Amino acid sequence: MTDTTHLNLNLEEVPCPVCGAANHRPVVSAPDFETPYTNLFQVVQCTDCTMIYTSPRPCTDDLFRYFYQDNYVCYTQSGLADTIRENYLCKSRYAALKHLIPENGRFLDVGCSFGYFLSYLQENTLWEAYGCEPNHDMASRAIQKGLSVQAKTLVQAAYPSDYFDLVYMSHVLEHVPDLKETVQEVFRILKPGGLFITENPDVDAPIRKPFGPSWWGYHLPRHLSHFSHDSIRCLLSMEGFDIKHIKPCFRPGPIAWSVQNFLKTKKIPDPVCSFFGVQNPIFVALCGIPALFYLKGGHTDMMETTAQKPLGDLS
Repeated sequence: MTDTTHLNLNLEEVPCPVCGAANHRPVVSAPDFETPYTNLFQVVQCTDCTMIYTSPRPCTDDLFRYFYQDNYVCYTQSGLADTIRENYLCKSRYAALKHLIPENGRFLDVGCSFGYFLSYLQENTLWEAYGCEPNHDMASRAIQKGLSVQAKTLVQAAYPSDYFDLVYMSHVLEHVPDLKETVQEVFRILKPGGLFITENPDVDAPIRKPFGPSWWGYHLPRHLSHFSHDSIRCLLSMEGFDIKHIKPCFRPGPIAWSVQNFLKTKKIPDPVCSFFGVQNPIFVALCGIPALFYLKGGHTDMMETTAQKPLGDLS
């Protein structure tokens, strides 16, 4: 990291986002590996319900001003490699979801980015596919494709109650500052019997403790909530959902990302960090070997949770 800068951030202490308790113990102190800023951020664990979360955290204005700029890794497209990756993910996601809702069902992609998956669904299915994306540039590009996308957060979008057959979030829930309100909104807009599927980092990943502050899943300060199987189950159950299953996901990329972060802490030159990182598809493929091993053990760097709004709920 060069041209380092320490930001004078407006930080706020927050209670546990699941149970609301204020008592916690320290877990780790880590930097942001995506910017030159030298600030360290704290991750703590609730001593009441064991939820792990970021506190103190930057206020919302500072968070978006400094850490969600146009060059943020999730806002950029890197050419052919990203295109191939997105095409693969679209096909695999649809294959996993197509039997879960009716042929003409309503689907919502929360945090839909440029609308990759929505475009795929529009071209290949009869679903009514919707999306919301708080980044106005990405949402505008999705809208220009003719997609039904709102440039808002889920809560701001204010969709009708009992409307969707399936609400999908891919690496969104850990970012939202209003965690319980967001989950409550998902519950409200789902039809009785509708499904909520969310993919998130798993803090019980075997590589989290060995990598320490370099573990990719912390992604501070953007990740505000850090879920385990137990804490995501607790959160969704408290808001009325029935948990169908929680399963590990095969994703080699996070291991490469953690290696890259670790090398950055050792002041290794950027070209070397990039070679042993997510920019190198060969290295990512090699990381598939330990990822498969961890998959068999039941915990990888990512988990997918499927929850259902009870059929008896006619709110």
